[in-house]
Amino acid sequence: MESQSKSFASPSEFYKLKRPEFFSDSKIIYEVQLTKEHLALELDQITINQKQDEFETLCRKLAEKLIAPNLIPQVGPTGGGDGKTDFETHPVSHQISDRWFVTQEGWKETEKWAFAISAKKTWKSKAKSDIINILSTKRPYTHIFFMTNQKPSSKKKKEAQDSFKEEYGIEVTILDGVWIIEKILQHNFIDLVVDALNLSKVYKEKKVILGANDDLREKQLRELEEKISTPNRYFEYDFQRVEDAIEAAIISRMLEKPRDEIEGKFLRAKRFCKKLNNPKQWQRIYYQRAWTYIHWFDDYEAFIEDYKQFKKHISLACNISSMELFFNFISLLRGLEVSDVCNLNELGISFKEEKAEFLESLSKFNDTNKIPCSTAIAHTYKNIQKLIDAKVDESSIYIKELSEVLVQGSKYLDYPFEYFTDIFTLIGNIFPNNEEFDNLTDIIAQITSKRQSDLASGEVFLNRGLQKIEAELFKESVVFFGKTIVKLAKKESNDLMYFALRGLAEAYYRLGLLWAANNCLTASLSLSFKSWYEKGVIHKRVYDCITALAKNELIIGRIPSYFSWHENLQIIRREINLDEIPAEKSPYNILDVFLAIKLLNTSNSENKYLARIPNLLDEKHLWLSQDACLYKLGYLERIKENFKSAGIKDMKQIDDYFRNLATQPAQKELLNPTNFLGDEIIYLSSIILGCEFKIKCINDKSLIITVEAFLAYFETFLATSLKNVVPATEEIYLHFKRNEDCEILTFSNKNKSNEYDIEIGHATFSMENRSKLWELMINLISDILGRNFFFDEIEKYLKNLFQKEEISERLSIVFEHITFTYNTLGESPKILLKDWIDIEKTENYSNKRSTPLNYKTDQNNSSSELNNQTLNNYGHNKRKAYSLIDVPLWDEAGWISFGIFQYQKGIGIALGFKDANYGKKIFDGWINKMGTTDKEEIIKICIIKGVNKAHPHWYKVLITSNMVKMNHPDTQIFTLTSRYREFFPNTSTNLDNLIMAYKHTKKYLLCPAETINNTGIKPFINYGIIKTELTIKNAWEIGIHDIEKVVINKKDIPIIPNNIKEPPILSILNLKE
Repeated sequence: MESQSKSFASPSEFYKLKRPEFFSDSKIIYEVQLTKEHLALELDQITINQKQDEFETLCRKLAEKLIAPNLIPQVGPTGGGDGKTDFETHPVSHQISDRWFVTQEGWKETEKWAFAISAKKTWKSKAKSDIINILSTKRPYTHIFFMTNQKPSSKKKKEAQDSFKEEYGIEVTILDGVWIIEKILQHNFIDLVVDALNLSKVYKEKKVILGANDDLREKQLRELEEKISTPNRYFEYDFQRVEDAIEAAIISRMLEKPRDEIEGKFLRAKRFCKKLNNPKQWQRIYYQRAWTYIHWFDDYEAFIEDYKQFKKHISLACNISSMELFFNFISLLRGLEVSDVCNLNELGISFKEEKAEFLESLSKFNDTNKIPCSTAIAHTYKNIQKLIDAKVDESSIYIKELSEVLVQGSKYLDYPFEYFTDIFTLIGNIFPNNEEFDNLTDIIAQITSKRQSDLASGEVFLNRGLQKIEAELFKESVVFFGKTIVKLAKKESNDLMYFALRGLAEAYYRLGLLWAANNCLTASLSLSFKSWYEKGVIHKRVYDCITALAKNELIIGRIPSYFSWHENLQIIRREINLDEIPAEKSPYNILDVFLAIKLLNTSNSENKYLARIPNLLDEKHLWLSQDACLYKLGYLERIKENFKSAGIKDMKQIDDYFRNLATQPAQKELLNPTNFLGDEIIYLSSIILGCEFKIKCINDKSLIITVEAFLAYFETFLATSLKNVVPATEEIYLHFKRNEDCEILTFSNKNKSNEYDIEIGHATFSMENRSKLWELMINLISDILGRNFFFDEIEKYLKNLFQKEEISERLSIVFEHITFTYNTLGESPKILLKDWIDIEKTENYSNKRSTPLNYKTDQNNSSSELNNQTLNNYGHNKRKAYSLIDVPLWDEAGWISFGIFQYQKGIGIALGFKDANYGKKIFDGWINKMGTTDKEEIIKICIIKGVNKAHPHWYKVLITSNMVKMNHPDTQIFTLTSRYREFFPNTSTNLDNLIMAYKHTKKYLLCPAETINNTGIKPFINYGIIKTELTIKNAWEIGIHDIEKVVINKKDIPIIPNNIKEPPILSILNLKE
């Protein structure tokens, strides 16, 4: 704003007033104060009081505390002993020395330091003689510290240090009486000096009132220091060690420890970070230390220096969390600019230029397709800056823009609504009489109220979801977990949101919906990474999510995606502290076992890709999988040596080993085909309600990730439709294409109702297109369902789905899938085989086996398992749809007649249609599927006689899939699509002729026909299919377990022979009633 106040307390005073919880709440009250003057007098009289030995003890203890802990004293006569030094450092491994937080830049294991002590008034000559004596020992000293109780001026001390270095070629540091007094008082070493100089114990009598916050902080600090000081606690290059060091420095400043100690701990963090050189950790170190300099010590010069260092690392690794830190710096600089506490220009800072650099950095977050939430946050930061800089008469424009971006941003899980609300509250003091700011306040209140209400109801639904999943009611748990998604999508409820997402992922997984599970796991991982982006802390949840994602990819079958998650797991497991887990139970090792099982059961048609990955498996330390791969390809001599240590010596034992491995129970989870994503055309699939959704697209990363979102959408939409929706087709084909001329998406249906072309635009999942995309996705799923599924009470079904289940909440997370993927795997995820190996250059382990290796896959479960499942709880992938009926085609064709005809090769059965062209399309589809001869007798034609007692010549014809011929596990739930029609002849002549001819030939031609004037037929023999099976049944013979029962309705009065007392059909008729 144009007018800004110049009144400004020092930053430390202001911050302590604003945030007292970040400062010490303890008090130390000494009964008798050891004053600075008294301490100075004691040091001046060291020689008079003959306390040279005591002074040496004091100096050594101060040096151990503040310079280097690894000191050993020299023995012998007073004043340096036979060793020429009073004490010196001893060798220590850098793994130990790096953990010290002394204020020097760190003692290196290649260095050796010497210390000389003197209480003589002629300090300079004494220092010179001590240096000569020390160097005469010929020991490899690299630094000499001279400690004296005298108080030379800073100028004289500096001149002496420079002259000593020039004359003797060694670094010399003079620590005088002023330094000793300052450090004792600054670090509160009262007890130390009293004990060392034998002062009166009265100075040690004190009363410590430890604050509640400090009590907890001291405990935390002790635990951190214990971890940091334990050499084998971390790896040599350890992310967590750096984080613990930073946290120790932060807690020390909150305890208001001496500045030297706080700075020393930040220096220790820097030493650790140099080994990893992680830009995000450098950002945190320089940010936190700069924050310390300005808010604890009012050290503007040091603050600016660390701010500059922070910016260097921003350029190397910039994300929206870094921008929050940058924004805080800009706010501080703005405050200093208008204050009189310091002059930024004198410190080499132009606020105008810094602000421009900040705004330029924000421009990197303008891609609403990949990072819509980050874009919203960046726009908020920009508008805040614009508002503060605006003239009074222009401010309403920017306040209105802030209102709009706040409404938009609050829809995102990662948007820091509470953080911005606090900022707006502070800014509100500048606009007490502004109507637009009043509107902004109303918007904040409305959003806040809804968020609070959502949090309360979200927690209730979460608890219910947990109860449902504990009881293994997975379909119902999807409903309750799904209701929490939008309600808990707030920064303050991240923990609850994490549990909701993991619960939803587990429920989807148990229902066989792997893409929906993948979507939820990716979302929960993205959420778990927030603590790393914002605070540099890697939570164990990250490890758990990545483990679950890796396993899920193995079940889906995508090997390159598994490698991506495994690579992340390799990194993360080194950065966090895991409980001691036996090797055989380690998730990391179990995943290797799962991959080995997967590879052993991979189709031999994939050997061309298997042959290229053994070396990659070795690089990734997936040694069991490498052995399994080489074994499958016949490289037995290569792996033989690996098994000797386990007592496996001959090839039979190796064969038995791999057979047992390949047929482990986990095999039943890994039944999906192995997909290396190495071809130019990629195929993905999902089984939903027993209908297989088959996806085809080109080998393009962004398109594949988009397809993942669509698969997750289909699964999420139909997840709970286990009783209300039945597939009318076995498979749905979706061909995805990229079309840059298309903004969002378009879809078209081919000649067949179950085939779609879907064109994806350049801005499909952008926030600007979200409402339109939502509408288009609803249109797409509605079209697919309308053409390929049957519904029970469609209006009731949809009302339950959108109102009671609140399906829009669980669908909302699908629209963020692309963002979550890029958040977790980076801008160029390694999800294709070519991301891992160069097919042309990688060593080729071509298959050596003359007979392909195959293991029998047992897909059957025990019958008792099915008995324990309800229809509502039986997984989508454990269902199977069988359908030869393309419902829309049959509707268009209009089947109206059934007849027999003779042709040159025998007899034929004709299905007469109103529209013969659609009838031909039906037979085209059958021929494409099984050829012109139905060798497996997939098409079942059944004639049911005697359906009406009053009209004995009437009959019904059923056309369906032949279940007996289908290859399926015993315990699956099946859905069959059938068509039947009743015919009303006055005589049985035609039917009798058909039955007689069939008994003679045992073969017939099934073909479409055109019905002519409802009296004759014109068969199209060129569209015929040769068949050998024809089922002919009496209606009374049909029982409750027969497929033919679908043709029986409650009005039927079947012909029942007098000698049949309990005909099977009665059970069906009773059921119909």
